[in-house]
Amino acid sequence: MNKLVYMFSVLSLVLIMQGCKAGGSQNANANGSYESLAVADFAKIIGDSDVQLLDVRTSGEYMQGNIDGSVNIDIKEEYFNDSAACLLDKSRCVAVYCRSGRRSKIAASRLVEMGFKVVELDKGYNAWVEDAKK
Repeated sequence: MNKLVYMFSVLSLVLIMQGCKAGGSQNANANGSYESLAVADFAKIIGDSDVQLLDVRTSGEYMQGNIDGSVNIDIKEEYFNDSAACLLDKSRCVAVYCRSGRRSKIAASRLVEMGFKVVELDKGYNAWVEDAKK
């Protein structure tokens, strides 16, 4: 059973990465959704230099610690959509995260509505930091 779950996880990750790399819609379902990924899968995705990493926390939270290479656009600010449209490339996958995963899910939905291909870090930066401690 564990082997089957592992194989399914690997297959899912490969399909997501192909969607991000090829500009396809593997990570965006027919209904315009995004994939929420566990830390290990998110880390693999952002290892691709073509993936755009977006932190949607406040600037204060961002300054306290962030994932290297991320751009900060606060989802709570009224300029979020305009900034995202200006700073991000729709032809490249966006990997989005926040503190706990709540705001990044909101941001991911908004980005998908704007036409971006999106993956999201489930449980957010908190999970990222906890995983790094292991």
